[in-house]
Amino acid sequence: MPGDTIWRVRESNSSDGQATAWLSRLSARRAALPPEARLAMDVDTRHVVDCILDRLPKTVGRPVSGLVLGAVQSGKTASMLAVSALAIDEGFNIVVLVSGTRVSLWRQTLDRAVRDLDGWSAEDAFERRRARIWLPDHCAVDVPGSSPASLFDVSANRLGKYLKEGRPVIAVVMKHADHLNAIRATLHRAITTAGCPLKMLVIDDEADDGSILSAPFQGNASDRFLPKWIEGLWASGPSDPRIFRDDLRVAYVAYTATPQANLLQHDHNPLSPRDFVTCIRAPGAEGAADARELPTFFVPSLFDRHIGGGSFYPPEANHFRPCVSLPASDGITKSEWEIRRNEYIGDAVRSFVVASACRLLQSGTSFSAARAGTWATRSEATAALPPIASMLFNPSSSVECQFEGELAIKAWLHDESPHVVVTPTAALGNERPTLDWTRLVSKIDRERAKWVRWLDDFRRAAEILRLMPGGSPVVAPPDDWGDVERVIVEEIVPAIRIQVVNSAESADVAPAFGPTEQSDGSWVAPDSMCTIFVAGNVMSRGLTLEGLSTTLFLRDPDAPLADTQMQMQRWFGYRGEWLQYCRVFAFADQLARFRQYHAADESLRTEILSIERSATTTEGRGVSPQVLGGRTFMPTGKVENLRKLPLAPGASPFVSGYWEGDGVDPNLKVVADLFSSGMAERVEVAGIPRGLILKRKLTLTEVADCLDGLRYVQHNPSPTGEAHARWTSLERVILKDAGGGFLFRPALSLEQRASSSVDRFTPNRCPFSIAAYLRLWHACKERAAIGLCPNDLPGVPWGHLSAVERAKRCPAFSVGIRFGAGRCVSGTPIDAVGAELGSSWRVRLMVRDLDPDQFQLKGTWGSRNPMESGHSGYLGDQYFDFHRSGVTSKPGFIGIDDVRWRAVGEDGLLLFHVVEGTRGDARLALGLCLPAGGPDQIGILRPMNS
Repeated sequence: MPGDTIWRVRESNSSDGQATAWLSRLSARRAALPPEARLAMDVDTRHVVDCILDRLPKTVGRPVSGLVLGAVQSGKTASMLAVSALAIDEGFNIVVLVSGTRVSLWRQTLDRAVRDLDGWSAEDAFERRRARIWLPDHCAVDVPGSSPASLFDVSANRLGKYLKEGRPVIAVVMKHADHLNAIRATLHRAITTAGCPLKMLVIDDEADDGSILSAPFQGNASDRFLPKWIEGLWASGPSDPRIFRDDLRVAYVAYTATPQANLLQHDHNPLSPRDFVTCIRAPGAEGAADARELPTFFVPSLFDRHIGGGSFYPPEANHFRPCVSLPASDGITKSEWEIRRNEYIGDAVRSFVVASACRLLQSGTSFSAARAGTWATRSEATAALPPIASMLFNPSSSVECQFEGELAIKAWLHDESPHVVVTPTAALGNERPTLDWTRLVSKIDRERAKWVRWLDDFRRAAEILRLMPGGSPVVAPPDDWGDVERVIVEEIVPAIRIQVVNSAESADVAPAFGPTEQSDGSWVAPDSMCTIFVAGNVMSRGLTLEGLSTTLFLRDPDAPLADTQMQMQRWFGYRGEWLQYCRVFAFADQLARFRQYHAADESLRTEILSIERSATTTEGRGVSPQVLGGRTFMPTGKVENLRKLPLAPGASPFVSGYWEGDGVDPNLKVVADLFSSGMAERVEVAGIPRGLILKRKLTLTEVADCLDGLRYVQHNPSPTGEAHARWTSLERVILKDAGGGFLFRPALSLEQRASSSVDRFTPNRCPFSIAAYLRLWHACKERAAIGLCPNDLPGVPWGHLSAVERAKRCPAFSVGIRFGAGRCVSGTPIDAVGAELGSSWRVRLMVRDLDPDQFQLKGTWGSRNPMESGHSGYLGDQYFDFHRSGVTSKPGFIGIDDVRWRAVGEDGLLLFHVVEGTRGDARLALGLCLPAGGPDQIGILRPMNS
């Protein structure tokens, strides 16, 4: 086998020995971008390629596999092409872009790659052919009857000769078995013919779509197992994953904006990211372009920024709020729903029409002139076109519901009853309706106030945006409603159209926003200049809706999936130029989920960058960041049997395990240190001593220190264990300034630390995990805490709470010792506790049912309903502290997911239970009661044995 050094040399990729500088050529074509964007793209591109090159010499027999995360609608394709260009400059001989499960998306990527990466034009076609081989030849793609085999059928001798001479082979392949099989056969023959050391880069666009292996491969190479077809590009065979030649090095890089399934999938997928996980940054309001510290980098103008979740789902205090919250549809009749839907459609269409008229008026262009014009070149046509205006109505994933949505728009426009019965034929789109958009004129006359309010709303939005950093270029809408109404009547009404885009035969073709070439070589305006699109899943990936200002999102899934719904946020993108006109209409609970998706996504990116900063060049890049879910949604449906791990330990966690060793329980010293002489007071109810309570209350961190001081023989949890690694993840994301080991830090002996890790308790019964949570809660008092939410307000990011509100939610803790009916303790560190109050106030053992094999109580909290058992006046052990100073106070509660929590702002409780062990000795168990309002998140664990 050739030596490793051959793979790290920066080789020439041209026959005359001069570097072609593919990245320089590509960068020159992006000269119009802001300098900050060009610099950040160069930094991120170099970083991704270095991740590959650092691993390549050390990875033998299999490909280097990594994952690159990009934001929705942020420019992942541009990054893929830049990485491809730099990889060629670095000596990669073969670049394969696997893109699109649909022909339209594949063609979109192919056309973009030919234009941007290759820089092809008819004038220099001959020179470009000498510099590289492109598969397929894009001129042959439109030949009728072309099959994948014919598209990728190139002479092995010719390809082998090019590869041997150092000329790159670039292929753009559809994510389809026939395409992948055809290119596999061609490349294997050519690589074998070349017979020299080669490097191949495979980039998988939208890698969570079709590239997830939900079950182990069983030998059936069907479309269900597309990952095996992709692996076939380099593998020796279907059952032999090794690279088919010793002198071939391969890198596989997955690109996606929704990596949940990629990170959580089983290891048996050959495409799982084994070597690195990284992200590319988006232009925003903060971050240095040359430093990979934040998920964004600063660009001065709002017009150049990626408009994402931070703009669409801001805190309540933000004055610009582009999302319109709609009442939920639960619990209403079908006829009531149809009336509401009619109102929602009306509001959304009015917003869209007024926004489109304002933008057209400000541009000084005309839809009617564009429709009548012809131009000699594409560039002339593009320069003359008015601003594209688009609205998206996403009613459902059902094709029938999408056609019904078109009929619902017609019902609103024509003032028909919203209860029109939809026939099965009409619902399938076989009877497409005719919409008379001139009826908008009469609707404006009848309800002018409903239309004018949108002009006022847009003017307020523009004023707010202009005051924001980078917002000075924002143009306010026209002052005169009369001018806007005139443009609506003369320009919008004649131009507006509706398109239903889905998989049905009766649906419209995919939208085209660029000029169209005629048979005589002239160019005309596209059809989709002012369009309402009705669509579902087909609009959820890969396709950019140009000029999108208005979205009506009425989907209400029973089992929401974050990755699927995140891809539906087509309103994200580079829309700063008309952000004042952007509106998203959606149900309140759906908007809450979108906020949670954004918070989880921001947390994921922040952690990835933190891992990179804390790692050396090669270490840490294989560390998998924490994927988050939510109470009402899962991160993905592509991987089965995922497990949820809540952050908060619950309303009343109970540590039922006790010291397993011989002799005196060392954990009793924790109690003795707290209840030193004079520190306790009585808890007496109806003349019965119930226990002792500490005179002072403890802070969150003091309680955490108590819990971390506990010792167990058979509970030695590792910070890197499955249930505890999340604390390190949270430190990376939230506590970057606190140093390592801040949250999860049990005080274990050196012998225990050296021994193998043992997890005897589940996380909600592990004192060290509970302590980590309390310590995190305290830290979140001063921090925005990306990725967390209050457990009583799961749809509100923690960072949206004010500093005052966060401080108000941090509880103090009462600390008590519960007395039992057994004998007084003796021979322990707590013998003297309570003695100064009288003999009746020495600690008495609790007699509880024990599981001696597991060294734990069989139950948890005792005296849950004491008043029902005749113990008048005692509220129960979970409310022990409400009997402080001989006065019984009334606890406040709230319900969260059918669980009763202490109300926000109430104190917490730490209650020690000194129980009689199997040998009559004292053993310590304990319970805590937490008030609601603390930070929470739902961590997601991979399937067992994955």
